[in-house]
Amino acid sequence: MLALAAAFTSRSDTVPRWWLELTGILGIAVGLFALLWPGITALALITFIGAWATVRGVLEIAAAVQLRKRIEGKRRGSMAAVGIVSRAEATYGF
Repeated sequence: MLALAAAFTSRSDTVPRWWLELTGILGIAVGLFALLWPGITALALITFIGAWATVRGVLEIAAAVQLRKRIEGKRRGSMAAVGIVSRAEATYGF
């Protein structure tokens, strides 16, 4: 709604007016969708969080393996552990 208000009141040329109108209308549409279909909205949110946790977990584990020579001792182990926990969380979320 603020994007729509900015589209109609702003005189700035830094952001195109059509972009503000589009994002404002899409924001209202997504909000109405979330209100009308909360189950689908919750499922989409859980799926997004699961995908994010999967990618983060894999990247944390890969970083721990790549940096194993530069990182000493406990920090390397904790980095891998965070990746494993994040990946497990993603599996549980899906």
